[in-house]
Amino acid sequence: MSNEDTNPDPVETAWAITDPVVRLRQLGSERVFELAASARWVLGAAPECSIQIDDPSGRVSRRHAALWRTADAWRAKDLGSTNGTRHNREARGWFQIVPGDEIELGGVTLMAESRRSAELRELLCRLLGWSAARADDVDRAFGAVREMANLRAVLILRGEGALHGVARRLHHVTLRGRPFAVLGANQSGLEALQRAGDGMLCVDARALPHDVTHMVAGLLLPSTRVRLVVCSETGEDAAEVVTLLPRVATISIPPVAERAHELDRLLAAYGSDAMAELRARSLGFRRADLELVRAWVGTLDEIETFARRLVALRNWGIAGGARRLGINHGALSRWAHRRQLAT
Repeated sequence: MSNEDTNPDPVETAWAITDPVVRLRQLGSERVFELAASARWVLGAAPECSIQIDDPSGRVSRRHAALWRTADAWRAKDLGSTNGTRHNREARGWFQIVPGDEIELGGVTLMAESRRSAELRELLCRLLGWSAARADDVDRAFGAVREMANLRAVLILRGEGALHGVARRLHHVTLRGRPFAVLGANQSGLEALQRAGDGMLCVDARALPHDVTHMVAGLLLPSTRVRLVVCSETGEDAAEVVTLLPRVATISIPPVAERAHELDRLLAAYGSDAMAELRARSLGFRRADLELVRAWVGTLDEIETFARRLVALRNWGIAGGARRLGINHGALSRWAHRRQLAT
């Protein structure tokens, strides 16, 4: 491409992660290169490059590409490299960079990250696992969410338990400020699409609407701006929807039982969310609480409920905690008593 491409893909503006790129991360790893907006960066294999790329395949040129910040965006240019530069899997000479973009130099791919895209990646780590073995899965899941948010695919969330909470958190990071709708039992799919507006509609694959065919037809209209997320336990229960769609992206969430070593970290992550949402002063978790979570939770939604109620209980007690949660104080008392939580 010989002419500078100064305009981003208009579809890319569909999601809310449009804050400034602050770093590049090597895909499938935690290796990051922090970017200062005042600098011009040269990427390549040579030691004198401001970002030196170690490519085992040897396909990165000594001075492969340049990166710099203009008044409104980051831009990149291939510097006549032997193997060229690819932007989101397409060979490009010039291009503009937004959060989530992939920049391929030889055998190395870098992802452009902003603070909010890093927030999304941390959420995906929470869902899939923080271990190095899960890094590729997390990066693929990031791509799936981006496809959904940018109206290119329907997202299938596959995993144990109720996944509406997972969909809601993905919505908060990627589409915050836009509607979030959950299709209830015996509700019309077409009416649910209207409620979702230009936001997200969450559907349980085990309770598809009677007008599912019409709902999908409405979803595929060029004027429709709804992102559909289908929560599926087995994958097979989503087959009816999948066969009606031109493109889907799937995130498979591993069972919590396989992540026993991460339970404390999961509880702390959901607890931090609850602190922010309930405006609590502290987690208030006790050592005994962390032991009880192992006995009383089996899915991510159960951990989220446990953490939320525990934060409310530890900060305001039964009566005050129930008011914060918007539930009856007797319900919170019985919940705590069944789990032998000290009140």
